[in-house]
Amino acid sequence: MDGSGMTGAVMIDIDAELSCWRQLEGSATSEFVFLFHEWEPAIRVGIHAYLAYPDRDFDSLEPVIVAAYQRIRGRSRIPWTRAAPAARRVWQKLHDDSLADDGGGWDSTTPRVMARA
Repeated sequence: MDGSGMTGAVMIDIDAELSCWRQLEGSATSEFVFLFHEWEPAIRVGIHAYLAYPDRDFDSLEPVIVAAYQRIRGRSRIPWTRAAPAARRVWQKLHDDSLADDGGGWDSTTPRVMARA
């Protein structure tokens, strides 16, 4: 560890991860009641927060994540109070996938953390 708080690089296929979340659009059991393009900023900040800080917990990063969401939100009608659970869910999925990764390869139907240096 170099003192920056990061212990190793994490790589994720972001396009595959977004595609996985995009498939939830229109699902009756999903909280995605807006169109995917409106949720995409929340999903992206969850992904990028995990990539930047894989060894930190979501709650400690929330101020940074909120600021990033406000910067990239664009025309999304979703306020942070509604977007926060989606960003947390994405971050948690990536965190859980990294713990479960057995190094046995990457399955394109379920995006996972691909490598950790």
